[in-house]
Amino acid sequence: MRAVGRDTELATVENALRGIAGAPAVIVISGEPGIGKTVLLRHGITFASTHGHRVLTSRPSLSEAELPFSGLADLIEPVPGHLLDGLPGPQRDALEMVLLKRVTPKPDACYRAACMAVTTLIRALASSGPVLIAVDDVQCLDLVTAGVLEFALRRLGGQPVTVLAVSGQERGEPGPLDLDSMLEGHPAVRIRLSPLTSDAVHQLLQARCGAMLSKPELRRVHDGSGGNPRLAIEIAGELTSRGSQLPAGEPLPLPDGLAGRVTARLSALPERERTALLCASALGQATLGQVRAVVNDGGTLLDEAEESGIVDVVDGQIHFRRPYLAPVIYATASPVQRRRVHASLAEVAHDAGEQAWHAALAAPNQDAQLARALEEAGQAAQNGGAVEKAGHLWELAARRTPPGDPRGLHRTVRAGACLTTAGDTRRARSMLETAASRLAPGCERARAMLWLATISYFDAGPAGAVTMCRGALAETEADQVLRAALHLRASWFADHDTPGRVRDAQAAIDILSRLAVPAQDMLSGALAARDLYRFLADCDGARDDPGLTRAALPSGGSSWEAGWAGVVLSGWTRQLDPARARDDLAAVYRRAAELGHELVVPHVLTQLADVECSLGEWGAAGAHAAEAMAAARLAGQHRVGNLALTVKALLDAQLGDIDSAREAATRGLTLATATGDPAVAASHLAVLGFAALSRQELDVADQCLSRADELVTSIGLAEPAGHRFHADHVEVAVARGDLARAAAMAERLSHRAGRASYPWIRAAAARSRAILSAAQGDLDAAIAAAGQAVAEHEHAAMPFERARTLLAVGRIRRRRKEKLLARDALAVARRIFDDLGAQLWSAHAAQELQRLGLRRGSQRNLTPSEERIAGLVADGLTNREVASALFISQKTVEASLSRVFRKLGIRSRRELRASELSGRTPLEANVGTIPDSSTASSDDDVGEVCRHIMTKSGTPALPSAERMML
Repeated sequence: MRAVGRDTELATVENALRGIAGAPAVIVISGEPGIGKTVLLRHGITFASTHGHRVLTSRPSLSEAELPFSGLADLIEPVPGHLLDGLPGPQRDALEMVLLKRVTPKPDACYRAACMAVTTLIRALASSGPVLIAVDDVQCLDLVTAGVLEFALRRLGGQPVTVLAVSGQERGEPGPLDLDSMLEGHPAVRIRLSPLTSDAVHQLLQARCGAMLSKPELRRVHDGSGGNPRLAIEIAGELTSRGSQLPAGEPLPLPDGLAGRVTARLSALPERERTALLCASALGQATLGQVRAVVNDGGTLLDEAEESGIVDVVDGQIHFRRPYLAPVIYATASPVQRRRVHASLAEVAHDAGEQAWHAALAAPNQDAQLARALEEAGQAAQNGGAVEKAGHLWELAARRTPPGDPRGLHRTVRAGACLTTAGDTRRARSMLETAASRLAPGCERARAMLWLATISYFDAGPAGAVTMCRGALAETEADQVLRAALHLRASWFADHDTPGRVRDAQAAIDILSRLAVPAQDMLSGALAARDLYRFLADCDGARDDPGLTRAALPSGGSSWEAGWAGVVLSGWTRQLDPARARDDLAAVYRRAAELGHELVVPHVLTQLADVECSLGEWGAAGAHAAEAMAAARLAGQHRVGNLALTVKALLDAQLGDIDSAREAATRGLTLATATGDPAVAASHLAVLGFAALSRQELDVADQCLSRADELVTSIGLAEPAGHRFHADHVEVAVARGDLARAAAMAERLSHRAGRASYPWIRAAAARSRAILSAAQGDLDAAIAAAGQAVAEHEHAAMPFERARTLLAVGRIRRRRKEKLLARDALAVARRIFDDLGAQLWSAHAAQELQRLGLRRGSQRNLTPSEERIAGLVADGLTNREVASALFISQKTVEASLSRVFRKLGIRSRRELRASELSGRTPLEANVGTIPDSSTASSDDDVGEVCRHIMTKSGTPALPSAERMML
């Protein structure tokens, strides 16, 4: 298994092993125990073995350090027998003694002979290929083996030999091997392994133990392990054995071995320093002043702990030398010790929230007054946007509420709401389900259902979530704000019912508009929802510009409603203006990260992936999609993970990896169908249809796209931007010869383009008309529509769609016998496909270029004089007039014109007039103002070529708007 989070270090090892042909090298991997040194060593061994290296390994242990030649026996054991037999007698005898095949009474002579024998063997092995000597835990190597290795390696010269060693020592510490000076002139390459990032720890836990942790739980595991892989796996194992339920304020479960080691290390310190360290671990970010106030020590507090390497005190701040020390110290203290420390910290706390927190952890019993203080602290934290902290305070408030007090369940619901927003949905669901089962029908139970519906939407899909929201409305007559919230979430969540979304959004607006004190965040979200869903449903009077809605949204809102309203608005912008949407989504992502609203992060990343895909930034799109799927798994959001899978599948299809695309889309379709999620199912069907179209599997494509069309129609979606398969469907129907159905679909696109006029739909509708008109034999109408499509792409930064339009232009030009113009369009299309990495579509463009039948010399390779003559002839001058204009003979004109015809692959003056040289003045012909489509490199160059392609003679007169080019 490849080491997680070690791409840089793996590359360093691989590059060193690739480049050892000229000289020997030493690579030293170091770091704290459990950091992953041996994993990296194993990767190096595997890499070397698969790349033709002879690998000699030794894995000494501390117990073997006193056994002479034990490490050397490991190294030479796999050496082929014929090499051993070929050694001089004394050297062979020495190695047989090392392998315990012979006993010698002369140890000194054996050592010298062994040194020479190993040197001879390594040289012999290196003569037929590179050699890797891998030593794990080099500090445990016996001194005799170390001496033999040093002797041999100093005498290798330019042999291709690498030593890959794992060392638990720091640089400069004494050890059996002098790794830094072993090879004169070739200093060791040192790789110091640092702690893993939080994301890398998540990948590691998924790969090694399948641990499903929430983002807050993962953060605690990462902090508790300090990014140490072995500790992270051990802590996650302890946590998952409890069902991943870690109540607020409870210490992190730790492996016994780690707890024992830290306890033994602390036992040497005075009691006051141990107490001070416990205070520091309970505070999180501790200062020396806070700790002194508790311990009541104004002297040299923590000096011994600092000298022992446990903490560093810098500018009054206490930093634990190893991140895992703080949670270990806290967890290994007894419950009584922890309560005493928290009681002392509560007395010196200046912040009411901190005071309530420590007081709650100091008093394990229920207390109404303490519960009220925690509730107030939780509300203050929630108002300030610290939702995770608020959730923990609300949870403690619920636990400290005396039995029989109904406020305990109310506080549990608030805790569940905050933890849902913070992304800890598994714990939140447990709390909310418990509260909902115990509460009587009414507003509090409806509030629990509101947040359970939210969790359900992101996890399972829309149907169940909307049912919960609409069902809870009957219990909310006494709370109009809650009633509006239920309507609003039903509107946001009802991806399967677009008309219902409009009705629920309007119901929320009606309620909120009547309130004496308006809930502005919620009202703005409801307005955004209504406007968007009216647009998607093609309601009369619906706006196709989200500008007014954007202006109505309040800036800086910290509520969940304000954050999700931004997501909704960005989703609208994504369909109309991907470039603008990218900026909007980046702002929403930053705000969510700032507030800790982890619930929305996977959804925002999915939208970002979709936007980058549209903009042709396929590398960024793939990265965002992978990140979205990982974040969705972390948050338990299966439905959002499936949405992100649609983007991955589409990217695979566009890149030409049809098998991967189909596997992903089929898997996603199965999941969406099982959960009753028609919107996501339609997206996967659209990908499957596009993949089939890419391979010209027209029957399969038609089946998939027809089913997708049925699904989006069934949920009331009249606007195609959210599921951009309609133009593909027209193309498939035309290719299958079903022109009547294609005409109906193209007309539907054109109708929508007339009502919602934005660049993509205008371009898609025009391209569909062009393809259909060409199939109907009306090539003039086809080229006119194609010209409009090319013009619209100037305003839609969607390069893949632009290239597909140019591919259609090339096909139409070819049918019009305008071969050179067809060639230009197809060459630009192919270049764009190549730049994007769209292999199959590049192949389609290449096939169309071949069908033109242009000879090898038909590219623009005219000499300046030939180009001047061709330009004048193309403008209608006779040979005599050309000769007179250029002061040359008529025979020279005729000879030059013959060469022009041959080079351009044409046969007549008429074809020349239809070529790219027509319409140019002699000066233009001389300087060559039309860029070569085969070398166009910038968007401006591509646009110039496109203008040239669409405005040459042979194109019917178009209205001025249709003559606009890229």
